[in-house]
Amino acid sequence: MEFKISAVYLIYLGIEMNLNLKTLFCGLGLVASVSASAAVITEDFAGNTFNSSNFETIYGPGVLANETWGSTPGSVRDMLRTVNDSYNPAADSVLTISADFSFHGSDISFLSWRSDGTHNPGVYSEPLSGLTLRLHENGNIDVAQGYDFTNLIANVDSSSALFQLDTTVRINIVDDGLNVAISMLNLDNLLTHDFNITSSFNAGGHVAFATTSGNSDWDNISIDQTPAAVPEPGVLALLSLGVIGFTARRLKK
Repeated sequence: MEFKISAVYLIYLGIEMNLNLKTLFCGLGLVASVSASAAVITEDFAGNTFNSSNFETIYGPGVLANETWGSTPGSVRDMLRTVNDSYNPAADSVLTISADFSFHGSDISFLSWRSDGTHNPGVYSEPLSGLTLRLHENGNIDVAQGYDFTNLIANVDSSSALFQLDTTVRINIVDDGLNVAISMLNLDNLLTHDFNITSSFNAGGHVAFATTSGNSDWDNISIDQTPAAVPEPGVLALLSLGVIGFTARRLKK
């Protein structure tokens, strides 16, 4: 209530000082705009558990060890995906994904978003839908539907590789519904790789993490889709009434 009264009082002062109402509304637009609470979820697998209200596993439970999550050893695809299946980025509601990834041997892994959270029957195939970051320890790393940098990044056995065995790469994805910016930073050797893609894929869905052979893992996941600041209807209604009332009073005078 204190906020609303002060806003109306600002209108009164503006009118008494003969301020232009258009200018006044522009200024008050900043006051009347409120940001919707950010839809942020995080998971660091502390205590070798995860928050089941945020994430679920399909195809298999995977393995929680060393406060990370990965697949069961052997050629088995396990997937960890968000319970929320409505992550649909847009210009006014940007989706940001961050996660730490590590190879510990021969493996293939996937990070998918705007996805239905399922995969092709083949263990080593990409998920069926959405945008997918495909990670393979032999340098065959690509993004489905838009960007392919196969063999651009050296084999993990190379000392010049971005992805190396038993090192951690932080992956960041920023998707505004059309433009996707992806950046990678090896936290051990500080090598980086950044690129952008443009995608016409316009569906929403889960954010999903998958591994295959039990030789890679995910950690420190953060997913944020923050709506743009929007006017609060109640505040705008009160501001409008205040302007009408004070304007009528001034005209009467």
